[in-house]
Amino acid sequence: MLNKSWLSFCLVLLAVLSIFRTIDGCFTAKVKITVSSAIPGDYVLSAHCKSGDDDLTERILHFNQGFDWTFCVKPSTLFWCNVARRDAAGKDHGSGGFQAYNQGTYGCEESYCEISYTADAQGVLKTWQNGEITRIITW
Repeated sequence: MLNKSWLSFCLVLLAVLSIFRTIDGCFTAKVKITVSSAIPGDYVLSAHCKSGDDDLTERILHFNQGFDWTFCVKPSTLFWCNVARRDAAGKDHGSGGFQAYNQGTYGCEESYCEISYTADAQGVLKTWQNGEITRIITW
């Protein structure tokens, strides 16, 4: 037979947890990362993003193509990407790597954040959801 105080504690705990839980299952902030190509002409963007837990595999993106992923933030969340601008023969014409998300460095302060990375003819631009744009890679 369950102790009434233990049962009451469990019910209160469930109620509190349900308050902090978002609709899509995150107890912490949720982040959406988008990587896209605005490289014109016959060039493509090779993008390989991963974390310590998830390998999102290499993607070959043509002009106006992209991909995204969404995750719940943990204290140690870190995603990084290696990118390269390639010609039709597969030769690199510039490459680099960047941290797509690092909770320890620039954590999401809100319950939902969006960050996008766009490769163009000059390199890669990072855009925060507030509209701030920074060039993080130059080919």
